[in-house]
Amino acid sequence: MALRRASPTCFRPEVELLLCCARTTMTVDCAVRLRALIREDVDWAYLIETARQHKMLLLLYWHLHATCKAEVPEAILVQLRDAFHTSTLRRLVLTGALLNILRLFECHHIVAIPYKGPVLAASAYGDHARLRQYRDLDLLVHQRDVLRAKDLLISQGSQSMMPLNGAKEGAYLHRKGAYTYNVRDRTSQAKVELHWHLTPAFPLDLTPLWERLEPVSLDGATVRGFSREASLLILCIHGSDHLWCRLQMICDVATLLRVHQAIDWTWVMQQAEAQGSMRMLLLGLCLARDLLGTTLPEAVVHKLEATPIVRSLAGQLRQRLFQEASGPPGVMLQFRMRERWQDKAWYGLYYVQFYLLTPHPEDRVLMPLPRVLFPLYYILRPLRLVVGRYGLRRLQHLLGFS
Repeated sequence: MALRRASPTCFRPEVELLLCCARTTMTVDCAVRLRALIREDVDWAYLIETARQHKMLLLLYWHLHATCKAEVPEAILVQLRDAFHTSTLRRLVLTGALLNILRLFECHHIVAIPYKGPVLAASAYGDHARLRQYRDLDLLVHQRDVLRAKDLLISQGSQSMMPLNGAKEGAYLHRKGAYTYNVRDRTSQAKVELHWHLTPAFPLDLTPLWERLEPVSLDGATVRGFSREASLLILCIHGSDHLWCRLQMICDVATLLRVHQAIDWTWVMQQAEAQGSMRMLLLGLCLARDLLGTTLPEAVVHKLEATPIVRSLAGQLRQRLFQEASGPPGVMLQFRMRERWQDKAWYGLYYVQFYLLTPHPEDRVLMPLPRVLFPLYYILRPLRLVVGRYGLRRLQHLLGFS
């Protein structure tokens, strides 16, 4: 027997409307609720901007057009339709660029697995792949192949979006965990991120995921992608890494589970337990259930109900989802998501080194220094963060100057 919980109704009407649309298939109950919400005094500017921030414009247009087209202002429908058509063209460009890159790597015996972007849209959304919004490409390669893959992209005319060298490049790569390029051909360009791990903030053994690859049909071509089980784990770890800051992240989990009923839950739970990511997995599932009414297996629900810290985290993240920076600081939430002491220690070191000490691009914009003085940013970075948090007067008081 599977259990399901209805989504909460404590959000403003525009957010409830967006939650009704955050699915590929509209249920009867959601359609009824959607029509009722449309009849209220909708703040269309707020709705469009919120949908844009949460990458929900395509699903919003799809369901408004299909369910209550006559009750939506014409200007709003035109705006959403234009975004839909622009996204369709962008999807074709990105898919073409991805296939070209995969062929290039294959010719040089580099195994690259695309995730997120077009492949996630095809594998998780199925026949509704065009309803998932994305703007770039992410590929995972073995660490031993990173430099060769990087050189191949450059040899084909790709340009780094972060042209750094020496210590600056090392700091950026350790923090970001990816090379980012603009890949160009004669007619278009695409942003490509070349990863060798999923997130530097959470050490993950990728071997079991590499062992569970399956074919994905992509615009007439067949590429290799992660299995539905591996994709579910990746989505929950990625969402947790970003504090589930966009509704699309939750929608991805809910849609994957709806499209793929035959999930090997034993493998998923075993991997989450072994990798120390059970809280992250359960958190994604809890948000999908509570916000989008996703049905979960009874065994998973029992595990969720027996893990009160996950329910507490889910409540705090639901609050933050549509209210920026609401609730506890993100760093505290990240610590609570980690269940093993070594992962907490890793994240603590990562946070201190790459958020508090490592210079960021905005530091160089706010405090431009000549290249020879770059090391000073390692001192200015923490000072700028303290000033930003406490203000200059408060900082002077803390240091005993006033």
